[in-house]
This record gives sequence, structure tokens and C-alpha cells, in this order.
Amino acid sequence: MKQIIFNNTKKGLAKVGLLAIIFNLLVNVNVNAQPGTLDSSFGVNGTAPVAGFEVANATAFQADGKIVVAGEITGSFVVSRFNSDGSIDAGFGQNGIVKTNTFPTHNFYTSEATSLAVQQDGKILVAGSGYYTSRYSDDQYDFLIIRYNTDGSLDESFGDRGVVISDFERHEDYIDNMILQPDGKIIVGGLSWINSLIARYNSDGSIDKSFGNGNGWVREVLGSISGCQGLALQVDGKILMLAGDQNIYSYLVRYQTDGARDSSFGVNGKIVTNAADHEQLQDIAIQEDGKILAAGYSYKGELGDKYVALLFRYNQNGGYDTSFGEGGKVVTIFDSGRCGVGPINIQKDKQIITNGYYTPTNDILGSGLLIKYNKDGTYNNHFGNNGKLITANDFTVDAKLQQDEKLVVLEWKNYVYTLNRYNGEPITDPQFAKIKKWLHKHGFTWDDFPHLAPGGSIHVERSANGNIFTTIASIAAHNNNQPYSFEDPAPLAGTNYYRLTATAADGSNVSSNVIAIGSSDAASVKVFPNPVRNSLQVTGLQATQKTTLSITDLSGAARAAVTVTGSSYNWNVGQLKAGSYILRIENGDLVVSKMFIKE
Repeated sequence: MKQIIFNNTKKGLAKVGLLAIIFNLLVNVNVNAQPGTLDSSFGVNGTAPVAGFEVANATAFQADGKIVVAGEITGSFVVSRFNSDGSIDAGFGQNGIVKTNTFPTHNFYTSEATSLAVQQDGKILVAGSGYYTSRYSDDQYDFLIIRYNTDGSLDESFGDRGVVISDFERHEDYIDNMILQPDGKIIVGGLSWINSLIARYNSDGSIDKSFGNGNGWVREVLGSISGCQGLALQVDGKILMLAGDQNIYSYLVRYQTDGARDSSFGVNGKIVTNAADHEQLQDIAIQEDGKILAAGYSYKGELGDKYVALLFRYNQNGGYDTSFGEGGKVVTIFDSGRCGVGPINIQKDKQIITNGYYTPTNDILGSGLLIKYNKDGTYNNHFGNNGKLITANDFTVDAKLQQDEKLVVLEWKNYVYTLNRYNGEPITDPQFAKIKKWLHKHGFTWDDFPHLAPGGSIHVERSANGNIFTTIASIAAHNNNQPYSFEDPAPLAGTNYYRLTATAADGSNVSSNVIAIGSSDAASVKVFPNPVRNSLQVTGLQATQKTTLSITDLSGAARAAVTVTGSSYNWNVGQLKAGSYILRIENGDLVVSKMFIKE
């Protein structure tokens, strides 16, 4: 994510001053564990210095939790890598830092490194702009992408010796944002002269000519000066681009996978923010349910020359999600100053964090700002001051959520960059139902989803291969401790795979484990003799796992239980009174219920 510039100058850097954070602490509370406080296990008291940059713009995580930072110094792209504890990764480049000057090899000056991405194989992509010396007098800039191996060396299998330079027939071409497709293709968006442009590259750096009109790129004439403030990729491969128009309004455009406008979105594939309120959006993100989040700022002259922070949520068709905030919008106003937000992070539990700036007066001096929202757009009052945290640094450039929901923020103060890690709020993982088989038929039982209140539903899903599932039944949620059960009335031939998906009233969902039921399962467990006097034989058990055997009468009252290991068990049931009983055999995800008669 490119560094946010809230005054809309491309190379400006907001000069914002220090505002101390004042915490009102309760007695006997561990400050370091409170959401929004610095994590003392990271760097030194939560802070790690980022050296070697004139401007640092973007951060990304590797799969192993290491943190990559990208930016520039005059004449070079700069990439630095940190261990997950904030220490410099000495195994990357030279003492954790790599500087790349493309002039000696490509006669091309590097200018701005604005975006960063880490591939699935760990290779690192940095994108921005530069210029050929022969064009400098004409101010002709071109797209520039460089790919690094995991050790920081240039990946010479990419483009021309690790470097891709693209000219789109305009005087100025700048990359603002970059995202990766699951198939390894690279999508970049930026400014081409005064228009927005997105381009797609193959994984080897060649232009993907299946995108656009056979040339690999799409140029959009949207406003006086538009560019690309944000890019996001839907699960169906459609691409969302956010563009802005000089302090007036913003555009959100959706493209098909081939680069054509998606007419099912907004009006002719485009939605426009409110120009009267000068709604300027700075970043977009897509939730798991496909809804679209957009963050930015707005000018409110009626409030006394104020800038306020914005967070919008749109439905998949581009209309406002009226269940979020007020009519799909959340406006954050500070009585004593201005604010705005940009980069968006979405937690596993759908809570949202944005970062940006806060200025206490109409001056340019101010502080960094983090805002945390609940999934419905209300503020999370466990974080900062009613969801708002003013940082001790001048500006929050970029932020990324770790797997454990701690937030790593790239911050700036007096021309010095740091990584700061903030404690997150513990998240309770969704409660998954554990499906238990009845081996004598295509049926199973499960306990309730503890988080699922009445108004939700449980969908029974079946698959022939364990990968592609189809809903075959829906069951309304109940609010008691009685287990659920389901028997497939028309199972497929061969092995059937089943899972459950619980959907809450608010649309959130969680899926269970997957079980397989085959036609031979009925013969796998045997109980004999039946009727029985003293010795009940149980065979066909999993020999390598523990099995729980339990006996209840027909009213459900427990009479006996034992845990065994082995493929069979001889159970003396002579103490039972004469009558009918149920033997329950439970092993892993398998459950068998057999009735027997005690003579």
C-alpha cells in the first residue's frame, strides 16, 4: 500500500507532530496486554527502528511471520526484512537490507517504490516508477517492478534480469498499488498521465495480453487526475479499482477477469462518491462475504473547516450496505481537530481496523491514528479511547494484521521510520460442530453450534469427492442442549462426504469437519450375542485408537461406560437387569448406536 497523502500531492509527506497518549489505567490491569497498547515482546518496548530509507511506503508479511518493508532512497529501491520479534533479519541482503539501483544495468533511474507483495513461494515484488536518462527532461516516468529471491538477491528469471519496465505511451506512468492473483499473475494500478491505469502481468513478468484489449492494460478516463488509490481482488477473480479526483470525489470501478467493465456493478461498472461532501476514499478491502469496505476522508465546511474520517461498506452490486453504520457509512469526527484514514485490515471475527492521521488544530502538525470498528460499524470500545487510538508518532504509513491479530504499524516521526506492534483483542475461534457417524446408515449426529442463536440455520452439505459441496438440507437452529441428527434419504453411490455450515442471523457462518460414509460402514462394527446373558462381544473397532463404550437404558439413563484400546472387547454385562439397552460406540468421528437385550 502506498503511503497515504491526505493533501493529495503525489510526493508530499504529511508533517505531523507529537501528541502524547494518555491512558487511564485500572489497578491490577496488565497494560501490555490491553488492546491497542504496544507489545513489549516486539523490538524494544514494542518498537523496532527501520533504517536505510528516505521514504518507506509499504509492509507485508511472509508465511513464516517475518516482516518486509519497502521504500526508496535517492536512486534506489530499498527493501528490509525483520524477524517476527522485530529484530533485523541478518540473512536477508546485507544485514537485513537490500538497495537496488537499476541505472548500471538498465540505464534506468529508480524513483518511487510504492507497493509491495510477497508471493506464495516467498519471492518479493516491489513496484513503483522510474525514468530513462534520455527522457528525464520530458519528465517521462514508467512503471517499474523488481522481484527478489527469498535471500534478497534479484530474481533473474523475472522480466529482464529481475526488472520489468513498462511504458504506456504517456509522459508519466506511476504505479500506486499492486495485488497478486492466486495463479501468480500480478495486477498493478496507477497513474498514467492524468488517468487511471491497471495492467496485468504473467508470473514471469511478461505482459498478460489476455487482459484489456489484447495489450494487457486498461486506461480509464475518470476525472481530472485519477490514479489508483486502491486495488482488491474478489474470490471470483473480478478486480476492484479505487480512483480519486482531486479533492472532489472518488470512483470505484469493477472489472471482469479479462479487464472489461462489469456492468452488474453500480452504473456501467462504476460508483461515484458524494462530490458535495468531497468524499475522498484512500483504500478498499473485500470481506469474506463479498461486501466491500472503503476508507478515506471528507471535507466538512459546515463543521468549521474540518476533515473527518470515513468508512463505507457496499454490497456486492455496489449499493450501500444499510446494515452498516448509518446507511452504509461511518463518519468519525474529532471536536478538536481533523482526521482521515486509509489502509484497511479485517480481523478473522470481521472487526475492522483503519489507520491514518489526526491533527488537533487546523495546522498540519498532528499524530497517527488507528480506529477499530465492530463488524456492524460501531466503534470497538475495548480499543484505545472508544475505538480510537492516537499514536505517539507523527503518521501511520501502513498497517498489517498478524495471524494472532496483533497489529504491526509502519510509523513516521521526524523523518525516522519505525515498526510498532500493538496488542490485539483476544478472539474466540468459532465453535465447530463435530459430526459423529451412525455407521449402520447414511446418517450422523452433532451437538449445537454454541454461537448460533435462534434465527440462524444449519446447512447439511454433501460431496462426491470431498471438495465440491452442495447443500441438501437446511435445519433451523434451536436453543437447547439436545443434539441434532440427520439421515440422507438419497445418498450417492459409493462414498459420500458430509459437512455442516452454520449461518447466523447476521449472515456470518462457520463450517464443521468433513466426514466420509461408505456403503461398507454398516458391517464394520458387530455386537453379539443378542440377546446376551453375561458376556457382550464388540468387534470391528479401530485398533490404533481409543474407543469409548457406553450403555444407557431406553430412557437415556447411563448404566455403564468403559474406554478400551484394540479391535475388540469382551464386556461383562451380567450386573444389568433384564431389559433393552443402547450400546454407544464412539471412536474419533465415528459413532455407532446398537440396541441389545439383556436376558
